Parts: sequence; structure tokens; C-alpha cells
Amino acid sequence: MAKTKGKKMVTIELDPKLVDRLDKLAINCGISRHQLMKNFIESCTSEGEFLSKVGVIYTAKKMMNFLEIGKEAFQEDARQEKLAL
Repeated sequence: MAKTKGKKMVTIELDPKLVDRLDKLAINCGISRHQLMKNFIESCTSEGEFLSKVGVIYTAKKMMNFLEIGKEAFQEDARQEKLAL
């Protein structure tokens, strides 16, 4: 990653259709794709930090873990029933 003016340059690969969508949105907003992406990243990072701070991310991770455990238990029960037949 190159550094420019005290900032880090980050390169990402995006699907061409997504780039087209971003370009259209940037044009509608009257800003460059570069500025649009910076705005999105800043906004989403702030939102993510807020969600983490109030416990939403922790809760969502716990819920996903709970659902995975339930799915595994259901699958195990189905295997046991199949073996019993």
C-alpha cells in the first residue's frame, strides 16, 4: 500500500456491475467515485463502531452461533432417526 500525503492508499477489486452502479450514484450526487467511496467507508465505519459499542454486533454474533448450534443439533437428530429406521 502506497502512502500519499500522510494517508494510506488501498486497492480493492470490485465487480464491474458494482462499479457501474457506483459511478451512476456518484454522478447523481455530483461527486467523484473516489469521494463517494471515501464517504461510504467513513459512514459505514462510524455505523459499525456505533453498533459494536451498543452491543448489536456482539448480540448478532451470539445469535448466529446459537442458530448454528441449533442447526447442527437438528441435523444430528435427523441422522440418529435415519439410523434407527
